Amino acid sequence: MKRFWVGVGLLGAMLILGIWTGQRMIRSPMPCAQDLERAAAQAMAEDWTAAGALSDRARETWEQNRKFSASVANHRVTDEIDALFRELEIYRAREETAAYSAECMYLAERLRDLGNSFRLNLWNLL
Repeated sequence: MKRFWVGVGLLGAMLILGIWTGQRMIRSPMPCAQDLERAAAQAMAEDWTAAGALSDRARETWEQNRKFSASVANHRVTDEIDALFRELEIYRAREETAAYSAECMYLAERLRDLGNSFRLNLWNLL
């Protein structure tokens, strides 16, 4: 009977850890995505200083959460996000407004997709 309760306790702990991990993965990419959308709007308004500051903040937030994200998510997605941030730097350096804004929006969507892949819904169960 003692082993039964130990097993129930372990299963409960794993459930709580799984829920916590999922919630953190859902929430962590959102500030990055919002900053990138604002950076795209600032770039379209030709305010490269504000756009650069917002994209830098998004990059720093991503770097802070990257190790945790890489430990639980598909590495292909996290590597793609890293590559997109590098491309974004090139567009910013050349001040290519359309390409920079499009890249910001695409990167924001990829970050949201990463978070949404941890939501409990029918599409993720299929």
